[in-house]
Amino acid sequence: MTTTLESRGVEIARGDMLDLDSLVAAMNDADAVITTAAGYTRGGKNAHDIDTVGNANLAEAAHRTGIRRFVLTSILTSDQTPQVPHFWHKKITEDKLEQLGVPFVALRPGGLPRPDRNHGGQPDRQGPPDVDRQGHSPADLRPHLRARGVPGSRRRRRGRQR
Repeated sequence: MTTTLESRGVEIARGDMLDLDSLVAAMNDADAVITTAAGYTRGGKNAHDIDTVGNANLAEAAHRTGIRRFVLTSILTSDQTPQVPHFWHKKITEDKLEQLGVPFVALRPGGLPRPDRNHGGQPDRQGPPDVDRQGHSPADLRPHLRARGVPGSRRRRRGRQR
């Protein structure tokens, strides 16, 4: 089956994020790597390893093969929330790419729509409206963001101002 990208001349190469050699083989002669990998969002026994070892392997393979452009889908405020492991793992991946000298861009969206449950382009919400897709409520993250001076993280008071 040909994907839309392949029908437009893009060659798709696949590798196992937990197998560095397979990634090096997949990246040989490639111009760019685009990754949206996130073990946390899928869960499972390898979720943590994908977010840590797997992303480090992607960076290392890109370095070894001389990738000219690496596009990492990261997370908004990943560099400001070490207490949120999934966010922090993305920041560590950004650091690894920089350390290895891999030319990269980190996209930091606040949330992504789920293609399997996309409702008119709106991000799928799992749970009440005050819980994001990763299961964090604003109240969970607010103290960490406020401690780092992130704009908009102050608690808003309701009622009249005096």
